[in-house]
Amino acid sequence: MNRTFLKTLGMAGLVIALAACKSGGSDSNDNGVNPTSNNFTLTVTKTGTGSGTVTSDVAGINCGASCSGLYAQNTVVKLTASASAGSNFAGWGGDADCSDGTVTINGNVTCNPMFNLIPVAGQKTLSISKGGTGTGTVTSTPAGINCGATCAKDFTDNTSVALTATPAANSIFSGWSGAADCADGNVTLSANVMCVATFNLKPAPSLNQAAYNTLTATYQYGYKSIANIAITGAPADTDWARWDMLHDGTRYRLYFFKSGTNDKLYQFAFNPATSKYEYGFDSIPTLTITGAPSDADPSSFAMLHDGSAYRLYMRSKTSIAVHQFAFNAATSNYEYGFNSIPKINVTGGPVDADYSRWSMLHDGTTYRFYAFKQGSNTVFYQWGFNTASSAYEYAFNSLTPITVEGMPANSDATSFSMLHDGTDYRFYFKTK
Repeated sequence: MNRTFLKTLGMAGLVIALAACKSGGSDSNDNGVNPTSNNFTLTVTKTGTGSGTVTSDVAGINCGASCSGLYAQNTVVKLTASASAGSNFAGWGGDADCSDGTVTINGNVTCNPMFNLIPVAGQKTLSISKGGTGTGTVTSTPAGINCGATCAKDFTDNTSVALTATPAANSIFSGWSGAADCADGNVTLSANVMCVATFNLKPAPSLNQAAYNTLTATYQYGYKSIANIAITGAPADTDWARWDMLHDGTRYRLYFFKSGTNDKLYQFAFNPATSKYEYGFDSIPTLTITGAPSDADPSSFAMLHDGSAYRLYMRSKTSIAVHQFAFNAATSNYEYGFNSIPKINVTGGPVDADYSRWSMLHDGTTYRFYAFKQGSNTVFYQWGFNTASSAYEYAFNSLTPITVEGMPANSDATSFSMLHDGTDYRFYFKTK
């Protein structure tokens, strides 16, 4: 990876994705509308333990067989849900405009009608539907709902059920809707109830930047820096919590894990023309990590470029040490132990070092390891790699402790990144 990687731009084509109905076929009805940028797809996806059909007053949906249709912008479509024998219609989930079954088409819309089997006497059904742009799970106390997979459950009449909504790493929980009793996530089942949990994608963070001032021997926010830098074009499943940065002599680069994986990284680079970190700019957009040992902790990682190799690190789960990977240009993967010391000890650190908040860099001379002081968001410690011991040693060829000053209140101090760009040492927090 000692060369520049350019994103290949393909010829763009317009693709209209018509989703198949859960219980029916994959056919869709275009309603006689040409697929242009002013037309959008309405998709019906049925959920719940029961069965039923959905039709639309404007021809297009008969689900049944046709569970999506193409409609002109601003068309108002009324959906009618009809439960099969032995089932009941619990309500509408999906996008917010679906809540009453009448949808105004101003973009692609997915509506989720829920049909449940009629409960036996003395029981009521609690149904969960999820909406919004993000993802997450809902569980219940007492047990029964794990949605996920189980999104409806019969409980004894008048059971009080507490619902817990847990967003995915790239999402936030935006609140409850549905039946009136769902508003706080605590439901008393005197009747069949459907609650809607809304999860939305987290907005992209930005980066607050500081640089080292040799006159004050501190890192100062905005010193010789663009104080705040935007991140653009990120895939929807970017895991904003796991990230790091490096400078390779040409580009400032930024990396995030793909949500739900421990071996896929998304790569961004700083575009001087826009002053933003852009996904895939002058980059391999998605990178793969191979060979990680079971002792490697993927909850965080560090990266650096040492003038000849791109390197990635994960902390050990069982000792104060880091596992080392390097980029193999022949495979385009980060490979454990490739041209590397596979595992390197980190020694001599203060007892109050917070190794869960750490970063690394190479400054042209020394490989460096950093960790915050426990309980502090301004003081951190420094180690240097000693080739004689093949270990990162606290204070070796290093100034420590170090202070970062002036970082804004919107800084997320749960993680940080550092790099050296050939001239300056730089420090970063993501925004909250």
